[in-house]
Amino acid sequence: KTSVSNGQHGTKYAINLFLEHQWEDNKWGRTKYTIIKEIETPFEEVELAITNNSNLSARLMNVTLGMFLPDVELVNLTIEGATVAVPEAVQHGYQTYEIKYANGSKTYVIQVPFDAPSIKKEYMKVDMRAYTLNVTLTFITHPTSDTFSVPVIAVSAVKDAVLPSARGFCDGRNLHLVITRGNVDQNWLPFISDWNLTPEAVQKYNYSLRDNGTHLEISVPFLSSHLNYEVFHTSGIKASLYLTLKDGNTLANRRDFSISCRFSPSALIQCLPNGTVVITAVKVAGIADLDTRLFVLRDRLCKPSLVTEKTATFKFNVNTCGTSRKFNSTTMTYENDVLYFRPGNDTPVYQLKFACLYAIKQTVDVQYESKKNPPPSIKPGFGYLDLSMKLFKDKSYSESYQKLEYPVVKYLREA
Repeated sequence: KTSVSNGQHGTKYAINLFLEHQWEDNKWGRTKYTIIKEIETPFEEVELAITNNSNLSARLMNVTLGMFLPDVELVNLTIEGATVAVPEAVQHGYQTYEIKYANGSKTYVIQVPFDAPSIKKEYMKVDMRAYTLNVTLTFITHPTSDTFSVPVIAVSAVKDAVLPSARGFCDGRNLHLVITRGNVDQNWLPFISDWNLTPEAVQKYNYSLRDNGTHLEISVPFLSSHLNYEVFHTSGIKASLYLTLKDGNTLANRRDFSISCRFSPSALIQCLPNGTVVITAVKVAGIADLDTRLFVLRDRLCKPSLVTEKTATFKFNVNTCGTSRKFNSTTMTYENDVLYFRPGNDTPVYQLKFACLYAIKQTVDVQYESKKNPPPSIKPGFGYLDLSMKLFKDKSYSESYQKLEYPVVKYLREA
């Protein structure tokens, strides 16, 4: 029979021992002595076998638990912390079957669809997903009404993972990355340079993040501290956005995407009509240890007005900061350089040349003549005139009287 000890399932064997003792003598004849005694073995724990017979094509978890003696009955299932009776488990997608064998023993079969809410789905690798059934079964024994529970955990690997994909494009001022969701990334988080794209952070850096459940679209301005820039060419500057999707629980890298675009050099400079120039220099790959705070113009006293980790922005007038000027018949050109010098070195390791061209739309003839200044005139007036006098001790005028020697007393005969 089934026995329960400290919540553990096991068995005990019991027999009714019948002992008959007979003897015979001359006085009493044949005598019988009968003893009937029940003997029970100690409790022996029995390990139950859990067999995973899941049907992958039918997307059905199929788990068999047993063997049990006839005096055991399944009464409850605990699903995601909620305990339900066997008939109610159907509402959660759980079907249970009792299978009896000729010797009286039996097993129980639990069937659950892969897509049931309580089935945990986890991405494994490449195109594989793991489906995990985690349910606790509670049994009762008859006639003692003892109960015991058996946790059932079964994992099935299914080749049905659909990874997210992406496409990118650029307009004149931004880089855009559109990610099409798969069936494994519901809990994956977008990161740029190990920086989580939370709504608060997106707003802080003036980025754009839109998620409608099936697509995730990210837009980043061309001038951003989270982009990578490559060497300048006359055709433009190459900017790259690298995005990583990470597991929301372990932060393990799951998927990498990138978009690179070449932007016109004009995106870095503004030449304003009032003669103000706004130029942004970017930190390019290949030059180690660039500190954007130390960028300067030709006049090294001209420092950036705005600095980020990847950019330095200067705002100045064309008549300052060592700016040179050239004329031709149609334009006036102002030129300068953004420079970076390593300490103790007068040769720049970074140089960004830039120019502002202003069109000369028209010329104006101006008549000019000089006017003669009127001759000076003297007008009488009244006022106070302060005079000071210094006395010398001899005719050579080499030594004068000091303040402490005044007043000086001299008689006319001594003069």
